[in-house]
Amino acid sequence: MFKRLFFVPVFCFALLVAATSAARAGLEAGEAYVFPSFEELMQTGIMLGALDANDTETLNEYIRLMYCDLYKENYKDDFTWSNVRKQIYAKIDSKNEYYRTLYQIIGRINLEPYDFRLGGFPLTARTQFKNVGYLSMFSVNNAKPYCDMGVIDNMRRDFDRLLPRDVNVVLNHPFTFTFIKMTESEAEDLIARMQRRYNSDRELFVRIRLRIVGPPPGGSEEALAVRNRLNMLGSLVGVDVFMDREMTQPVIKVPIVGDKDDEEGEG
Repeated sequence: MFKRLFFVPVFCFALLVAATSAARAGLEAGEAYVFPSFEELMQTGIMLGALDANDTETLNEYIRLMYCDLYKENYKDDFTWSNVRKQIYAKIDSKNEYYRTLYQIIGRINLEPYDFRLGGFPLTARTQFKNVGYLSMFSVNNAKPYCDMGVIDNMRRDFDRLLPRDVNVVLNHPFTFTFIKMTESEAEDLIARMQRRYNSDRELFVRIRLRIVGPPPGGSEEALAVRNRLNMLGSLVGVDVFMDREMTQPVIKVPIVGDKDDEEGEG
């Protein structure tokens, strides 16, 4: 089921993924929407079973990423390290490890001239979302060394021992967004707002909020079917268009088709 989704024509929009560090104290899983960071995506993956905590190297690398000092102090002592691994695994297995499930990403869109027959703005061909089956949450291009991992270390280590650097969320329903419906008076107001900002390119920003729900049906084996790539299942929660990248000037909420229980959380 999961693999077949990638054989249908899908268009993965080039998203501006911004890494962020979020305060963790006192938060429950998925309490607020955040921009994806490598660390939090790996936590989500291991807590939801997309990464296999029973795999020795996966757990070692996870501890190295999330508990660097603990790793450096204890990794070379076989017995102490064994105890550390058992404690971290117990936290994962009992779901006492903090993790997120709600994320948001931002992309750019551009508008064509107003279509008076259809009553709205078509998106330019290069910024349309057409039958999008998955969204890129993190790319290997954004990956950085962690916990004293340098370039030489990266090259020397077995590539399969490293945590996956490409992270995608496969949507439960493909997503299409090619048109913004507006009355003529609403369109005039939007054009005036863009003109006041000297926005001659008619560029707007689209925020996509989604919930990661777990691994593919085949578990971690299917989630990691492609080398150095992690695929997790998810659902759209909200799609909103803004005048600015800071998301302080809303334009319109985009209707989406999703599960009835996909209610938008606070964030």
